[in-house]
Amino acid sequence: MEINNKPAYEIKEEKLINHSLGDRTLHISQDLKGDDTTGSTLWLSAQLLSAYIEQSGIKDRLKNGKRRCLELGSGVGLVGLALANNKSNEVLLTDVSKVVDRVLLPNVKSNDYSNTQVGVLDWSTEPEAIDWKAIRCFIRISDMQWLTERRQIDRGEHVLRPPFDLIVTTDTLYERTLTPQLLKHISYHLNQSGHSKALIGLERRDSALIDEALSMITGMGLKLQQIPQQSLSKAVRDEYGWQDDEIWSGCELYKLSKSNRKTKS
Repeated sequence: MEINNKPAYEIKEEKLINHSLGDRTLHISQDLKGDDTTGSTLWLSAQLLSAYIEQSGIKDRLKNGKRRCLELGSGVGLVGLALANNKSNEVLLTDVSKVVDRVLLPNVKSNDYSNTQVGVLDWSTEPEAIDWKAIRCFIRISDMQWLTERRQIDRGEHVLRPPFDLIVTTDTLYERTLTPQLLKHISYHLNQSGHSKALIGLERRDSALIDEALSMITGMGLKLQQIPQQSLSKAVRDEYGWQDDEIWSGCELYKLSKSNRKTKS
């Protein structure tokens, strides 16, 4: 079988990536300038989750035929665009301001999905304190036309806001000081609705850090389920032609949801 997409670690130096997904070829720009390219280049776990999304279809009940999706730490935007490949999804891709300006917004604009929005979201802000009507947001209103100012958006344009049906994030568990902030946001959104789910894609570079994060998740009273490796293997094999599991060795995918079990006080 032909390999459709190279793994992220083989294309770190490429400024423009043509990444096939389903029936689309996504155009993903990477920003290689500066010392910190954490959020401005493609990562392997994002490719893994994107293949899983495309192959699995994320089967669940849809309210009014639409699924509201939030991506935290979108980076170059591959996962959010994978969700947008399904027209039943409405997708808000978010990251900090510098990542939005450098890569995320340009990538979302260049792929021109009608069901995407881009927002600036910093996890250091408590999730309860976020005014979703006031966040810096970019909304597509027609072919290649986007609203970028809050006063324009407030005139009636639809801004995606909680509750979200699906929360996704990839390669965002890499720094201990950021882990509690990220998980607090995920937990907040899962608790906004009884049916909300989250998907976390990660690369196990630091096993101790990852194990601490997973323990923190269960300690929050959330249900944690690892997606079986055989399911991921099938997804990347069918979507990308990756026959050798060593290509994505170290990557894992987890599903989170509210738990009926009450945490001990």
